[in-house]
Amino acid sequence: MARKQQSADTAAASAALGAKGVFSALLLGLGAAMLGAVAAGEAQGGHHSLVAAVAKMARLRPEVVRPDPTALAFYDARYRDYLALHDRFGQHDRDLMPRLRATRAV
Repeated sequence: MARKQQSADTAAASAALGAKGVFSALLLGLGAAMLGAVAAGEAQGGHHSLVAAVAKMARLRPEVVRPDPTALAFYDARYRDYLALHDRFGQHDRDLMPRLRATRAV
């Protein structure tokens, strides 16, 4: 790929997504699809570079997502359960798995 085209792609991606947005797009679950589009290449309907794929495939929204305060207790409890699983999966806290199974209905 020519350096001139690469620079144009970088500028297009940065204009479309902002400097941080180009790399944020990869972290938002689009990375595999973008890499696949680059692997396919332009002849197969893909893109010639990762920067070009980001510019065409990712869109950042200007909205801010705020946590739901009514769900705080539920997710705090799940996080405590996760820590317990991580540190001592079932060795010390015998009611951990029944407690986690009970959350399926929620």
